[in-house]
Amino acid sequence: MSFGLMFHLLKIWRNQWLTKQELEELQQRKLQKIIKHAYEKVTYYHRLFDSVGIRPEDIRSKKDLQCIPVTSREQIQRLPTDEIVAKGVRPGDCYGVRTSGSTGIPLDVIRRSYFLVAPSYVLLN
Repeated sequence: MSFGLMFHLLKIWRNQWLTKQELEELQQRKLQKIIKHAYEKVTYYHRLFDSVGIRPEDIRSKKDLQCIPVTSREQIQRLPTDEIVAKGVRPGDCYGVRTSGSTGIPLDVIRRSYFLVAPSYVLLN
C-alpha cells in the first residue's frame, strides 16, 4: 500500500472522533477547496461559474451551492473530455467506467487510477 493511501485512510479514521462543529468546519474547508480546484483546473466549471458571475470565494457554505447552475447528465455527455478533466491530469492515470444506465442512458465516467486501490484495500483487510 502506498504512503499516500495510508495517510488518507489515517485521516478518515481520525475524523470519526471529531465533534459535530469540527466536522462541519472540516466539510466547509473541503468544500471551498474543491470549488476552487474545479474553477481553476476544470474548463467546464470555470466557464459555468463565469456565466453566472460566481467566483470560488462566493461559495462559503453548502447553502451557497444553490447559486451554481445544475448540470444535467446530457450536458456532461456532450462535453469533450478535455473540458471536464482537470488540467494537469495525465490520461494514462485515468480509466473509464460506464454507469448501468438505470435512468435510460449510461454515463461514461473518467476516474483517477488511485480510486482502484483504496476500495480493494478496504475489502481485503
